[in-house]
Amino acid sequence: MQIVPAYIHYSEFNSGWVVAEEAMGLLLAGLAPGSHSLTVVVDGESLTLSDRMTVTAQVEVPTDGGGHVVDETAWETVMCLLAVGVADAEREGQIVVVSPASSHVTRCWDLWEGQITPLPVAALSA
Repeated sequence: MQIVPAYIHYSEFNSGWVVAEEAMGLLLAGLAPGSHSLTVVVDGESLTLSDRMTVTAQVEVPTDGGGHVVDETAWETVMCLLAVGVADAEREGQIVVVSPASSHVTRCWDLWEGQITPLPVAALSA
């Protein structure tokens, strides 16, 4: 899966990365201790359903207050996908966090028009 298309300039990608990093920092800070499944879905270049890109990363939040534990390769893929989604404002997507222990969505963030914003979890059932 090629995540970064050739038409996105390096500076646009870097700007997207900064926005993604800030949003993900806020998202991770709000997670309760335990295991979480974080899935990012972003429209592909053609903006069609068949071109949609999805990546999932497992996030462990220790109970002792230490840092989050995430596979480095999976995290880099998540960040690249979000940076591209922000850099190309025509793309849309979502970040969804599920607690495997309860199988409930615990966090949901929207990627739209180059912005990443939190959604109330109740909005998923509306």
